[in-house]
Amino acid sequence: MDDLKRGRIRSCGCLKKNAETDPVILKRKQMLATVKCRAKREGIDFNLELKDIVIPEFCPLLGIKLCLDNTNEDVSSSPSVDKLIPSKGYTKGNVIVISHRANTIKSNASIDEIMLLSENLHAIFIERAGAD
Repeated sequence: MDDLKRGRIRSCGCLKKNAETDPVILKRKQMLATVKCRAKREGIDFNLELKDIVIPEFCPLLGIKLCLDNTNEDVSSSPSVDKLIPSKGYTKGNVIVISHRANTIKSNASIDEIMLLSENLHAIFIERAGAD
């Protein structure tokens, strides 16, 4: 108890116990391990820590609610770590957690490619809607 009072330790053990059972922390640890392994396999930069994996409630790109429970086959709403600039690897400031669906759509496309795809797809829909 003296170590706790003097600030040598942060808790009596309850913080660690809560962290081991918290589904968000467990998911963040799993995601961190996954991208670390992927970076090593692909030979790309990696310097992330657990604090760099921030899981929002909703996907910032598609607005869908992120689901930590992957018990069903549909993983589209699962959180996924995305490299903003793929060539920079999994590095601090270059990752964001988005939905698996958004990450699949984005894949390794550049922003310009995504914008062009969106503009052209929109134009085709407008053209087809006018033809009906």
